[in-house]
Amino acid sequence: MTSPPLGFGILEPGAGSSPPPAQSSVATSIASNVVYSGTVHVKVVKADGLRMHLCRKPAPLVMLRVSVAGVAQPCWLKTNPIPHTRSPEWDQEFVLPVTDASQAQLECTIWDTSDAMPIEFSHFLGEVLLNLAKLIPYNGHYVEQVFFVKQGKTIKSDLEATGMLRLGIRLDVTRSLEEARLDKY
Repeated sequence: MTSPPLGFGILEPGAGSSPPPAQSSVATSIASNVVYSGTVHVKVVKADGLRMHLCRKPAPLVMLRVSVAGVAQPCWLKTNPIPHTRSPEWDQEFVLPVTDASQAQLECTIWDTSDAMPIEFSHFLGEVLLNLAKLIPYNGHYVEQVFFVKQGKTIKSDLEATGMLRLGIRLDVTRSLEEARLDKY
């Protein structure tokens, strides 16, 4: 298995990702006094091996949002639910605003929509959390990877999360705080 270029997932060779940027740009350090604002483009490709729910195949959907410094943004974006499958294919694209990528994470939670009367979080299938600071050196480059679906950190469920989620991600940082200050003079 190939070591993932971003340090948080499983890279599948030939998965459609663009080549990584030159080594010198990857080694660029992230300054703590700079705000990296912009957008994150997320393509929710597919999932494989999601767990069963209520002894049947789920109707999964993915909910996406960005949290910054531990504060979740109020806006959730959702894929369409795909009925009766443990291996849904969405192939849907989303763009989310990022106020400071150096302190942000992308939350991808997977839910079963077939349960008409869920008890608390019984319809929660798992999540993938991505540290967006790791994408800053890859600014503007599309990366497609497969990630393990994990148990929730904030959403507790007694049921084990299983499966993998394939995402395509591109962070576009448009301005930093230092650049904005320089424009004033």
